[in-house]
Amino acid sequence: MCLTAIWVGVSIGWEEICCPEGADAVQTLLNTPIGLFIATRPGKTLYLYDSDDVCKPTAELGNTCDVYSLASYFFFDYHILAGTGAPEGRIYQSADGGATWTDQGSPEEGAGIFALVIDSGFGIYAGTSTGSVYHRPMGGARWEKLGEFPNVDMVYRLLFQDSGRLVAATGTSGLVYASDDYGKTWFFHGQLPDATNVMSLLQTSKGDLYAGTYPAGIIYRYRDSTEGWKSVTRLASDDPETRTFVFDLAESAWLSPSTRIWAATGPAGALWASPPSSSFVPPSPEPSPQADSSGSDSGCFIQSLLPNRGF
Repeated sequence: MCLTAIWVGVSIGWEEICCPEGADAVQTLLNTPIGLFIATRPGKTLYLYDSDDVCKPTAELGNTCDVYSLASYFFFDYHILAGTGAPEGRIYQSADGGATWTDQGSPEEGAGIFALVIDSGFGIYAGTSTGSVYHRPMGGARWEKLGEFPNVDMVYRLLFQDSGRLVAATGTSGLVYASDDYGKTWFFHGQLPDATNVMSLLQTSKGDLYAGTYPAGIIYRYRDSTEGWKSVTRLASDDPETRTFVFDLAESAWLSPSTRIWAATGPAGALWASPPSSSFVPPSPEPSPQADSSGSDSGCFIQSLLPNRGF
């Protein structure tokens, strides 16, 4: 029985593409020209769904903690970065599609690496479980701690907007911060009502910023300073965990003939899609959960979702 499965949308519905052994949840996904990298819980091994439609484990990262964050950049080759959780939070890098990994150290010993993002100059930014953001230039060995956030426990997501603004989503009372100088200084970018943890960030092609929250399961949108953060919808009434957004730019016509926002939630195990009307509805057809041998209706835990970009 497959406890955790990865599904892909195809013309006739949903197709299971990967069943990581021993995994009970998918932590995060990263889509690259090499293939789709899958980080599961528990596990110190990533899985790669490659261009030959084969799902295979990569080499072990050499760490006993789960992978919480993934990022990539191209410099002669595609480089994959993986950040692991506390108490052995480290950043690992692979330049050969996961065949080998090198330990890049940790910006803060004992802290989990919850967020990773790369700037236009290939600098690495890391958000930690202690509420800090660090930067390391390309090829550098020293991590620099950037400006402080007041009263922040965790940094869950980092996002560079098209304008160059760096946005940080935190695990403290729905607080969001931003920086226009690559993290040297930060300013308050709003507080999401009823939000304990801001788990995910997304910028659409129109420039709108979306945030997913836990435990309220509410999606918020930031369009401008006048409107501020506006509640778009609550995905369900039983407090699902809104983990990951992916913006479908219609490269995958079989997923959507038009622009949609996709959200993956748990523990209810629901997939949600926003049609152009911006009201969220469960997509149809949905992946079918594996039968629960205990007879309960616990369902699947779908934590991340990505459109197939044709790798």
